[in-house]
Amino acid sequence: AQVMSLARVQPEVLQMQQSPEIIQALQQLEVLRVDEATQLKSHYENLITLSMACSLDQRPRMVNPSDSLQAECENVLSIYTRHGMNFKA
Repeated sequence: AQVMSLARVQPEVLQMQQSPEIIQALQQLEVLRVDEATQLKSHYENLITLSMACSLDQRPRMVNPSDSLQAECENVLSIYTRHGMNFKA
């Protein structure tokens, strides 16, 4: 949603396909604070790691949410909420 809203003033963001580069662009455009971008990138990398472990083990990509993963998800949701995207409602 943030990328689409920025497209009018920063059309180059529409060319970005990978989550890390989108997060970095949103930080550079000062849509995300540095700490928010760092947290989102870390969570993305953690989910990729968990997903790849499932793939390599030939298991479904469903992960039992550990306490740390649940905390990461809550943190990401709070970042989204601060930016007007409330997924809990």
